[in-house]
Amino acid sequence: MSGGTDDLDRIAALVEDAFAACPPPDDDDIVETGCCAECDALGAWLRGRSWQEVREALRRDEAGPDPSFLLRPHAFRYFLPAYLLAALEPGAPATAERRLFSPSHALAPEGTGLESFRTRYLGVFAPAERTAIRAYLTALAARRSEDADLRRPCIEEALRVLWSM
Repeated sequence: MSGGTDDLDRIAALVEDAFAACPPPDDDDIVETGCCAECDALGAWLRGRSWQEVREALRRDEAGPDPSFLLRPHAFRYFLPAYLLAALEPGAPATAERRLFSPSHALAPEGTGLESFRTRYLGVFAPAERTAIRAYLTALAARRSEDADLRRPCIEEALRVLWSM
């Protein structure tokens, strides 16, 4: 896979279709309320928003969308397409590749993070959602760039351990 625009468009359509019926979390099931100021701020920002609204906000973030482990499992599932689709946006050449790899840190964690992710998050995803995530990660692993070279070992391990069907 070349990771060209057609591939990224196909993956974006796959993500949108896979997560289209995902129900939103209850407002009190987004983050662990009262855990820390960062959780409270994230919960307040996401509360009452659809993942489509979050996607639009993330598209304007030059730092790159990075799904947060501060989210509870069902909130992580619900908001993940916003992060993936924002990352797939081409953006400015200087930031496009970094943005593309940003969600890979959550979906392909390093070391002991794999087991933690499996225990906490993996079970909430439907089969079509897992397929879309696998396509996203597979495309990243096939890219030829400095970011790809740095993340490829973690992505390949996560594809074997977490996202194999």
